[in-house]
Amino acid sequence: MNHKFYRFSFFLMALLLSLASCSELKSLMNPDEDPDEPGDDPIEVNMVSYSLSGIVKDVNGTPLEGVLVTSGTASSTTNTEGLFDLSEQAMVERRSLVRFSKDGYFDVVRSAPIAYDDTWNVVMCKKANNDYTSIKTYNASTAQTLTAGGMTIDLPKNAYRIDGDDETYSGKVKTEMVYLDPNHDSFAEMMPGGDLAAVRSDNSRVALLSYGMADLNMFGNNGEKLQLRKGVKAQLTFPIPAGMESNRPASIPLWSFNEKTGLWEEEGSATLQGDVYVGEVSHFS
Repeated sequence: MNHKFYRFSFFLMALLLSLASCSELKSLMNPDEDPDEPGDDPIEVNMVSYSLSGIVKDVNGTPLEGVLVTSGTASSTTNTEGLFDLSEQAMVERRSLVRFSKDGYFDVVRSAPIAYDDTWNVVMCKKANNDYTSIKTYNASTAQTLTAGGMTIDLPKNAYRIDGDDETYSGKVKTEMVYLDPNHDSFAEMMPGGDLAAVRSDNSRVALLSYGMADLNMFGNNGEKLQLRKGVKAQLTFPIPAGMESNRPASIPLWSFNEKTGLWEEEGSATLQGDVYVGEVSHFS
């Protein structure tokens, strides 16, 4: 099973929360997602004979070997030069959906209008403790503040359940968090999605401008995926990226990336409090 992420992307105008701040990340490559979560209506997926190739690197520009590249029923593995080649792609409403996975790295799910013989560049972040990623283990009975790259997620105590189960989870929790700064040179290659296509709560389509993105994975004692209990909310606090200080609306919409449709979806809002934006979310999928 690939991991489930809550990707937030904070965007302005009629524009994101994978932190730029985004919502549920459910993949058509992940068939056993929680049926009670929003966005689980059946999605028509078609395999089309459109070739796709490209290269996968880490944040230092080093090609990554052994990355599993999956699009519906088609798959490929990167070679020693980080190159991959797919002869087919999964298509949802004329959009391609592709997942990039490698042990020790955060998954990347990309989506873009389907095109024949397309070429993609993808950058994957290693799971570690550094300036923009954070790994933490703690007891579910304690409140926690997770921090990565200036982004914080405050989780209350006893906030968890096993994904697909309504019972409260008790035990150790392992979290993996990454923050993506829109000023990073490789931001476009690192972020989920690809063209920042989004759908508002009224079903209108917009293009987004990101104020940053974050992924969060939560796991239990035996590696089971965790989710917030129903009725529990986590608080998100994120900075205004450098260069965007003059664009400070009182509130901005939060968005989540839906891996089943390849679109960002409106997920609430965050309000300006001093030099940061603060919002709440009730699920990480």
